[in-house]
Amino acid sequence: MRWSEIAPNLSVRTMSGARMKNGKPHDVHLSRAAQAVLRALSDARSKDRRGGEGEICDFVFTTTGKTSISGFSKAKAHLDAAIAEVRAEAAAADARESAPLVPWRLHDLRRSGASTLARLGFDTIAIDKLLAHQPTKLRGVAAIYQRYDFAEERARALDAWAEHVLTNKAGQCERPLDTAMFIVVGADGTLIRNRPPK
Repeated sequence: MRWSEIAPNLSVRTMSGARMKNGKPHDVHLSRAAQAVLRALSDARSKDRRGGEGEICDFVFTTTGKTSISGFSKAKAHLDAAIAEVRAEAAAADARESAPLVPWRLHDLRRSGASTLARLGFDTIAIDKLLAHQPTKLRGVAAIYQRYDFAEERARALDAWAEHVLTNKAGQCERPLDTAMFIVVGADGTLIRNRPPK
């Protein structure tokens, strides 16, 4: 993700066709929770700009200040360890044995998101459009005639996804959207839990 792709008001990310598999530009609505994270990162970036020298990196997520993040395998291992720790604590609190972590990949988050949005009642056309896929329902002649971009439906879906992520099982909001918690993996691979400033 690049700062140059994000609208000044942090409401939308626009990826150019050159960066998309299908060659078409793709707009992604940014929920209030996503905006809170971006605002915190932008504030930190502004502080770096005032105190630093040279050009500021265009990458939103960077560990070097020059390149996009890397080291996903190491970060994934740390994430798995954190998940296992939380699961073990929950199991201990319920006096039961913790189930083993089922192997997963970071890309599975897209599948989980799409499946959850379908369970929440969103149409598969809007979900496919979110993923920048050609919707299955819009193949052949339908794809020729149907040109609506489903922007409003995609925005509602992403807002619902943010609410789903930030809400606990009892339906209570665990964290206000403007103080959404996020996890950052440091350059050395350590987990840094951080909360954006208000």
